Amino acid sequence: MKKVRKIEVPQKDTIRKLWVAAYCRVSTKYESQKSSIELQKEYYESCIKEQPSIGVLKNK
Repeated sequence: MKKVRKIEVPQKDTIRKLWVAAYCRVSTKYESQKSSIELQKEYYESCIKEQPSIGVLKNK
């Protein structure tokens, strides 16, 4: 009977994250634009959360 040898795939030590920064802005000071900045932030946050390999740089 032939011998079977299992070859293990080496594991990566760590998965490198892609660090991103989102830029959100409004161009006017009108009241209607206040919700725009929140919508932009929500959009980028949802896109980023869907990708576990992405880290976010935050402005504090």
